[in-house]
Formats: sequence, C-alpha cells, structure tokens
Amino acid sequence: MLEVDDFQLMTIIAEAISTCAIENRNGEKLPITSEQATCVAKVVITALSLAGFEITPMAKTAGPT
Repeated sequence: MLEVDDFQLMTIIAEAISTCAIENRNGEKLPITSEQATCVAKVVITALSLAGFEITPMAKTAGPT
C-alpha cells in the first residue's frame, strides 16, 4: 500500500485550494499564495483528524491480464 505523508497530503490539498482563487469585481482572479493554501490545507487535515477521519490512499486495482 502506498503511504502518503502529511506534507504530500498538504501539497495536494494546497494545490487544489489554489485553483479556487476568488475574483474581483473586474473578473480578475485574486491570487492565493502557496502559504495561504498550505495553511488552509493544514486546517482541513487537522479538522478531519479531530473528527476521527483517517485519510488513506486508494488501493490500485489490478488491470485485466
């Protein structure tokens, strides 16, 4: 089974969060810094952990042989 450490998980979440930058009144995306996205990722991971959830990678299934 593939193990993902906290840094890898935070990076994946932070990259996803950074794609959700809000727009200003002119429709221009306001940048979200990697530090902001990482902070949110850490909060999400902590909240899930405190709620009793465990994040594990999906098992890869064997393809047709």
